[in-house]
Amino acid sequence: MSRLPIRLPLMAAILLPLALLLTAPACSAPPKAPAGGTGYVCPMPEHAQVFDHPGKCPQCGMDLVPRASVHAVAILVFDGVQIVDYTAPYEIFGQAGLTVFTVGPTAAPITTAMGMKVVPAYDFAHAPAAGVLVLPGGNVDVSDARIVDWVKRRSAQSEIVLSVCNGAFWLARAGLLDGLTATTFHGLIDDLKAAAPKARIVRDKRWVDNGKIVTAAGLSSGIEGALHVVEKLRGEARAREIALHVEYDWHPDSKWARANLADRWVGSLEMGDDVRYQHVSSLGDLDHWRMEGLVTSTLAPETLAERLGKQLESHAHWISAGPTRAAAGVTRHDWTFKDDEGRTWNATLRLAPGDEAGQIRSTLEWSRSGAPAAR
Repeated sequence: MSRLPIRLPLMAAILLPLALLLTAPACSAPPKAPAGGTGYVCPMPEHAQVFDHPGKCPQCGMDLVPRASVHAVAILVFDGVQIVDYTAPYEIFGQAGLTVFTVGPTAAPITTAMGMKVVPAYDFAHAPAAGVLVLPGGNVDVSDARIVDWVKRRSAQSEIVLSVCNGAFWLARAGLLDGLTATTFHGLIDDLKAAAPKARIVRDKRWVDNGKIVTAAGLSSGIEGALHVVEKLRGEARAREIALHVEYDWHPDSKWARANLADRWVGSLEMGDDVRYQHVSSLGDLDHWRMEGLVTSTLAPETLAERLGKQLESHAHWISAGPTRAAAGVTRHDWTFKDDEGRTWNATLRLAPGDEAGQIRSTLEWSRSGAPAAR
């Protein structure tokens, strides 16, 4: 019994250094990976250093994980995020068998566009590493330094970054579109040009692939962008299999892009406060468009045609093709226009009596000269 006090300190002296050796973080940082290497990173996004082999993070002691792991997809969510922008890619990547999780600035619930409540799976401080980063659009507040900084750091750690809709503005603010080609929601093309003056912003693509950074246009274009990323990761056959399974008519070579349709040559037209306009239809394609509406006003049809013509001529640079004409109760005016590719377009406005007294049926049509007839 008298030896017991001597044995305990002796055992502690032997075991304690061994325990410290086994549990302590590495005292020196693993060698940094060469530029462009895949490497390993700490799961903590704040610790952005990239290493060339597994080990412990020199800053926090956590196990390093493969930077190029394409088996995980991190999706940013924030107050006002557009629902389809993040849920559509979530579905596609989930169908592909990837691990998908949401990340918010904090762990608190966020409120999406249209009021859906969502609890992020992780906050910025604890989100695991992911090979794919998805940046949806919605209420994109590029003045939020927390998000912009996180996007910049996590983009550096990811192998592929996919933006959807005006989620491209996160990339623009982080300076990650410089020198690249990109697209966004059709109504924000010009705004993205201003936000990313060193980028080439296009309107004739549903998605644009720069190798690492893929930008998809608005809303449902996120489905196409996600399928394209799956194609990059798992091959075309797997992407087509998923498209069939979710019953999506996927045509990766399609030339259809909302921002490139013919209505962009006219834009928004206002009749004025003294005119009540009821929209009836607006339909077309790349080369044709037709807008119909019902007008209630005390103004003469000729005055209405002149007012509409001034907007076309000042905002869209259409040129009057002659005076307003009236025959058989129908007032008509024509315009012509050359687009940025030098192609000629022709427009016609017809104002005819409506079904009710004081009502006028308005039909504005325009088409590209030489284009096949509208279907």
